Amino acid sequence: MIRGAGATRTAQQRLNAPVAPADAALMARSQHHPRRAPRIAAAFALAAATLAGAGVVEVAQPGASAQAATVLTPATPIATQKQQILDGINAKRASLGLAPVAHNTKIDAVSQGWADTLGANGTTNHNPNFHAEVQTVSGCQSSGEILTMAGGSDPNNVGDGNQAVRAWVGSPSHYAILTKAAATEIGIGIAYVKGYDALIGAESYRTYWVANFAACGSTPAPVTPPYVPPFTPVPPVVTTPPVTAPASVIVERRMRTVR
Repeated sequence: MIRGAGATRTAQQRLNAPVAPADAALMARSQHHPRRAPRIAAAFALAAATLAGAGVVEVAQPGASAQAATVLTPATPIATQKQQILDGINAKRASLGLAPVAHNTKIDAVSQGWADTLGANGTTNHNPNFHAEVQTVSGCQSSGEILTMAGGSDPNNVGDGNQAVRAWVGSPSHYAILTKAAATEIGIGIAYVKGYDALIGAESYRTYWVANFAACGSTPAPVTPPYVPPFTPVPPVVTTPPVTAPASVIVERRMRTVR
């Protein structure tokens, strides 16, 4: 879902809103698999923020039954899911002739911190400070944040890193961020929790994926020009031709010598 500047919607309004094509496909697939039906109510959530920021804010209002979420260990290890995301994004970039993004563990701290916040709050809003935080920890220019969530009543069916990449690639706004040519590095955060879900107003198992991109191009070292001594003009060389006596004088001198 893409959120305009200053826009605020409650969970009920989101559930009544039109479904994006990518989300509709996921829901339709769930209807054919009874084990996945709870995910329909969970409404596979997407969110993206560009470098421009757009001032996006979307707030899900928790009910009175809200309680602290319990952090769980997912069936697919976190490290495996991070590699799935890195490989999936770089595969898509390679197909477009773009350079791969490198995994930056410093930026991971920003992504993981926000994934944990989303898991604790049961919401899918963006980190309002991700630009500044990415630059602070990495010294790089932030180029965007994308996040997504999957959840339901089945603890064994809350997705993995590949599912997150498919969701992002299927959303034009997320796709635009993960295929930015200027992006050189990525941080990834993943949180798997059980607790109150503000999107549906009930308890569920949920996975949150957050990815932050950054442009970390190196600044060329200054080039020191070679030393050139100050110009000193060289005085011209004046050549004085020898003085040759007239021929008549030379003959006379010879004659005198003979006598």
